[in-house]
Amino acid sequence: MSDHALAALYRHALAFCSPSHYEGFGLSFLEAMASGCPVIAPHHSSIPEVVGDAALFLRDITVEELRAALRTVATDDALRARLRAAGLRRARQFSWMETAKATLQVYREVVDG
Repeated sequence: MSDHALAALYRHALAFCSPSHYEGFGLSFLEAMASGCPVIAPHHSSIPEVVGDAALFLRDITVEELRAALRTVATDDALRARLRAAGLRRARQFSWMETAKATLQVYREVVDG
C-alpha cells in the first residue's frame, strides 16, 4: 500500500487502535496522528512517550476497556476533535527536521562539555 493510500485510510477512520502488549517505538501511532486520526493506545511500553497527550489511553488491554474506549471516541465529537488536533501537533514534533535539530543539540552539548 502506498503512503498516500495509507494516510487516506487513517484520515477517514473513526480511530486507530493497536492494543498490543509490546511496541518498540510506535510508528503506526505516529502515522495515524500525522494523518489526523484519533488514537486509542495502550498505556505501556514506549507508547505514552511517543503519543504524549494525543491519545485516549487503555490502562488494561481488555475487550471491555477497548469497547468502552471505541464507544467514547465514536460518540464524543469534542474528544475526537481534540485528539485529532493534539495528534497533528504531536506528530510534527517527530519530523526529520525536528529530529535533526534535537540530534545537533546533543552533539553541541557533548562538544561544549
